[in-house]
Amino acid sequence: EDRPKILLLGTWEGGLAGFDQKTEHFSYSPLKKNNPASTIVAMLSDQKNRLWINILNKEVLWFDKNKGVIRRFPDGYKSLPFGNVMQIEEDQSGGIWMASLNGIIHWS
Repeated sequence: EDRPKILLLGTWEGGLAGFDQKTEHFSYSPLKKNNPASTIVAMLSDQKNRLWINILNKEVLWFDKNKGVIRRFPDGYKSLPFGNVMQIEEDQSGGIWMASLNGIIHWS
């Protein structure tokens, strides 16, 4: 759930479906218009108002909701050097933890 009471759902088509609990309406936003066949596996909304999005077998993106910018994690890589991420979590100090097929990644 996003902070302004919008429930975010990752889709098999590679986009985000949002359900506004106040108006009871759905919206849809594709993440990548040139690659719509990207299944979203995991998402996390962190303390810094970023939405972390794991795309199956491809990449982890983070969306800075304050700036409206989507970036690839880690910056500068075309693919993940540590395998497919299956889970994304945040610790109390704001560190991001990712469980991959090859181990655990910590980013702060």
